[in-house]
Amino acid sequence: MVECTFSGPQDLAPSEQLIRTPGKWKLFVDGSVAWKKCGAGLILSCPEGFEICQAIRFDFPYTNNEAEYEALLAGMELARSLEAKHLRAFSDSMLVVKHISGEYEQRDPRTKAYATKVKDASLSFETFELSQTGRENNEWADALSRLASAETHNLTGSIYLAEAKTPSIEKK
Repeated sequence: MVECTFSGPQDLAPSEQLIRTPGKWKLFVDGSVAWKKCGAGLILSCPEGFEICQAIRFDFPYTNNEAEYEALLAGMELARSLEAKHLRAFSDSMLVVKHISGEYEQRDPRTKAYATKVKDASLSFETFELSQTGRENNEWADALSRLASAETHNLTGSIYLAEAKTPSIEKK
């Protein structure tokens, strides 16, 4: 929390110090399915350049496409909780990006539910963009997703490892 605390101008009242300068936040996401382990990685950058890296281990089975959606939803939730207003997200999953843009139709009910959840979550932002990026530009999020799906018990440092018990589409 200390790393993310915003210290506004000192001459403002405490309730007014939460004023944030407008700017686009950037989010890089990736999902991973390896053996029996599943995970997601995300990197969220504020307009000033501060980055939050997160690895999420999932305690439920899913496909690689569902892992990509879970990573995107987790990153959007983190951005929303930090009061981001303008978010530009990047994923190396062409399928997810084209589902959200409407270029591809979602035929699978679970995929349709994930796409709906992402579209609903995007309404939390004044502007939201999702773009496809090459794997070479997404290697840090990929590394975090692989870390989350690996056998690791003692992570230290500034990587936040979370565990999700249920898929996002099953939450209200």
